[in-house]
Amino acid sequence: KAAQGRHEDAAKVEPPRPLVQEEFGDLPGVDVEEVKAMLEAGKPVQIIDARPRHSMSRLQDIMVGATWRDPDLVQEWSGELSSLALVAFTFGSLLVGNPFTLPYAKETTPVEYWDSPVFLRVNRIVTLVWALAFTVSAAAGLYGDLVLDQPDNFWTGWIIQIGAMLFAFSFTEWYPDVARAQAPRAPGEPPEVAPPLSKLFDFLPPFIMVV
Repeated sequence: KAAQGRHEDAAKVEPPRPLVQEEFGDLPGVDVEEVKAMLEAGKPVQIIDARPRHSMSRLQDIMVGATWRDPDLVQEWSGELSSLALVAFTFGSLLVGNPFTLPYAKETTPVEYWDSPVFLRVNRIVTLVWALAFTVSAAAGLYGDLVLDQPDNFWTGWIIQIGAMLFAFSFTEWYPDVARAQAPRAPGEPPEVAPPLSKLFDFLPPFIMVV
């Protein structure tokens, strides 16, 4: 009688409301047969499964020919993806002739120097150094993930990447003074003394001490 009573009580409960997402109402739907036809025709199809990992681990044979990607790895790869995006952005800005450091440099440089060859060359070189630093950072992270299988490796995940960024910061401060000192001067204009190369590596002693 107890089981029958629970069954009768459960039968009185309203079923769950159907999932209605009006914001997607104007999007075309694709049924299973259409997906099957596209796969059989050799068309590239990308299907994103939004279920959590434990659901996929129980039912791995949902679709024939599907390749599963662990959603938990998105966070693990986010740092490398960000670095690769920055690599593409910085090299791309050089290719189109608009170094990404240019807007920042203009904030501290008088307008009359914005079109000078020295100013433009400095920004191209500084942007190139940042692009290389982002490349080193991304390569170190990928090596730790793919080769070592250690996303949180002390060297590939932290030291090399931080060192590359610190070098780029230091170069950004050091090189403009060097370029100005080396630029041609008008007759009678006093020369400028370029900072020594050792100043570029002023960040190393405190960085090594922290490490």
